[in-house]
Amino acid sequence: MPDAPCSIDAIAIERGLGARRIALEEIAADEREGKCLLGTAYGHDLLHCIYLAGNHCKEFSSRARWYFISGDVDDELRELRRSAPGAVRIEFYAASG
Repeated sequence: MPDAPCSIDAIAIERGLGARRIALEEIAADEREGKCLLGTAYGHDLLHCIYLAGNHCKEFSSRARWYFISGDVDDELRELRRSAPGAVRIEFYAASG
């Protein structure tokens, strides 16, 4: 993770809802506590993961607020990296409660 948190403005494509603007802020590992994990996406880059999350997480664009770039390499990421060497694992979070 960079020294300063990154934020991103993107468009999430949600099944049945179309394109929606979304603003996300990168968080560090220790900042995940107290937040609700919406899901984990494996993709070519952050924007690809946002696209996937928008298609698979209900009301993603209105719920997601933070993302964490996981350094964990599991079997799924290892398999994806065979065809996409720069693939990433991104966790998306919402406010708890």
